[in-house]
Amino acid sequence: MTAADAAPPVRLVDVTVQLGGRPVVRGVDLTVGAGEFVALLGTNGSGKSTLMRAAVGLLPLAGGTAQLFGSPVDRFRAWERLGYVPQRSTAVSGVPSTVGEVALSGTLSRRRVVGLARRDDRRAAMEALDRVGLADRARDAVTELSGGQQQRVMIARALAGRCDLLVMDEPTAGVDQESQLVLADLFRGLVSEGRSVWLVAHELGPLAALVDRAVVLRDGSVVHDGPYEHAIGAPHAHDHPHGDEPARPGAIGTHGAWGSAT
Repeated sequence: MTAADAAPPVRLVDVTVQLGGRPVVRGVDLTVGAGEFVALLGTNGSGKSTLMRAAVGLLPLAGGTAQLFGSPVDRFRAWERLGYVPQRSTAVSGVPSTVGEVALSGTLSRRRVVGLARRDDRRAAMEALDRVGLADRARDAVTELSGGQQQRVMIARALAGRCDLLVMDEPTAGVDQESQLVLADLFRGLVSEGRSVWLVAHELGPLAALVDRAVVLRDGSVVHDGPYEHAIGAPHAHDHPHGDEPARPGAIGTHGAWGSAT
């Protein structure tokens, strides 16, 4: 086993992020281990989305270090190991593609020749759609789906690359109960396979029972890192999806994210 194989999928040490010269994340230490399900919680404006975007290279660090699978995020190149799902409102707006095409685009990071989908790529895309319960909608336009179904398509896109780490920003916001239950079953299966799940959450709902650790931010700092049931009294309820920072173009590159990450 190499050092990179032994390294945790996410390691943040003393991370500070500024937006417009104002500190939004302050001195955060956070690790997501292999096969771990971590929920990042906090009130609106606490810095959750900012921290996650900085961790995957969409925002620059003002201080500290961020590593993905043992590599500094600014030198990380194994994007096929990372599946990133931005907020649904920014991810699928105006996408004219079919469900199958969106899922297939998630295999780009695994291709040796960009633009030539192999049989294995198409199989991976269909397997991912099957895991989110949408294989029968592959030929439909994404815009014909409900909000919850659109979110499941974006998760299928991330899974089509057969990632080791799934990172999601508000995956259950505005999502119907049926889709939340599908996602709960999906995440349970991913963790059982040794993959890692890290999400920013508004309300965990049926996902709460799956969470290994809850990390709660307040004013950009960690105020809790431990069992979810011990975080119930922490200030994380009733927040809402927000886009409080601009994306840094090219940080994840052509293979890391679908659409805008604002």
